[in-house]
Amino acid sequence: MKQVKYWGKHYLENLSIIFMVAVFLMLFLAVGEVEVSEGINHLILESLGLLPYYLCFAASFSVLMVGMGYFQSYFPVLVSMNVTRKSVINGIMVCLLCVIITILLISAVIWRFVPINGIELNMQVLMLFGGIQFLAASFSLFCGYVIARWKKIG
Repeated sequence: MKQVKYWGKHYLENLSIIFMVAVFLMLFLAVGEVEVSEGINHLILESLGLLPYYLCFAASFSVLMVGMGYFQSYFPVLVSMNVTRKSVINGIMVCLLCVIITILLISAVIWRFVPINGIELNMQVLMLFGGIQFLAASFSLFCGYVIARWKKIG
């Protein structure tokens, strides 16, 4: 139960960071591209329709950085506290997996209920983003393993 609480806290931290970055990107990039002449409701719907793109971009970058960061900072600390290496690695993998799945589900729900053009294309793009995020997570875990195994030499 302690592991679920520990990694759940990191999961929520990752999601909050991803959402803050996505909203920041949306405010500074998407709002400038949406036409305001059609009204504020259209502006909100268009911005909300673009939010999943920014969520997926932010999640891809975050998963890459956070995965390596866990191996550099949390892995040695947890191993020194008598947590098994297998348990730490499983916690990192489950945390990253839950972040990816949550971001993809939130993106799918937004695209499902926001009336925008090309919903079929968006679902195909969502699968592409899922693949990119899983590749980023696997690359992050590989680099983290190299860092944990060989330190700075790796």
